[in-house]
Amino acid sequence: MNKHHYMALLVSTALITSPKVFSSIEVEEEIDESPYTRLTKLGFIYSQNTSTSLSINSGISLGYKGDTWGHRFQFDTYYTDAENGEDGTNRYTTNYGITYDINSRTYTVAGIRFEHDQYGTYRDQWIAMTGLGRHFYETNHVTLNGSMGPGYRITERQSFDEEFPSQMNYELIASGSLEGTVQFTESFSIGGNASIAYGEENTNYNLKGYLKNILMGNLALTFDTEYIYNTTVASDQSNTEIYSSMNLNYDF
Repeated sequence: MNKHHYMALLVSTALITSPKVFSSIEVEEEIDESPYTRLTKLGFIYSQNTSTSLSINSGISLGYKGDTWGHRFQFDTYYTDAENGEDGTNRYTTNYGITYDINSRTYTVAGIRFEHDQYGTYRDQWIAMTGLGRHFYETNHVTLNGSMGPGYRITERQSFDEEFPSQMNYELIASGSLEGTVQFTESFSIGGNASIAYGEENTNYNLKGYLKNILMGNLALTFDTEYIYNTTVASDQSNTEIYSSMNLNYDF
């Protein structure tokens, strides 16, 4: 997989356009005054012209936020079946994070992440981290939070890697993240997240952003994109990965 560029339109009902057919379901449930949040999504793209391809993405997110403790579990997967296997995608990530509010401005954070990539440089990655976070700015319209701390990363290269087949690497890392949102109007908002995981073997940069516009009621149009950059990759791999999507969401 030299460079991933994944674009999907997620809709709550089937949408058919020739010669491409795609549909998805995205359901978000949040009970008023409940500390629990739940999000599930499923989307796919099928195209047939000179070649045939099928792309599927799905995910589930579960969260809890009490007076001081917070928990969040998230699972995401991307799959693309392409005639050229190197251009395909078979990737999924699992995240679990926990936070504890020390006071109204400062919190501690710890998390663990597992990532599997069938075609990328690193077939499997395990990351554990902990640190301190800070609410830098928080109003009804603008939020800005950041955290940083030490972590530990284990990586395994692909068995077909020409240079280091199935090589395992263990290293201490330093991680940091910055997240913010801006609510311009009742219907339009933007948000983003920037994170870094620094290590001697590899440094990973991750940038995410989205624009969301509520069309009517619970119906919203969202564009989001994710940019990933790894400093150390296999000789036949690109340092850059991009995943983008245009989503039509309906919140229940």
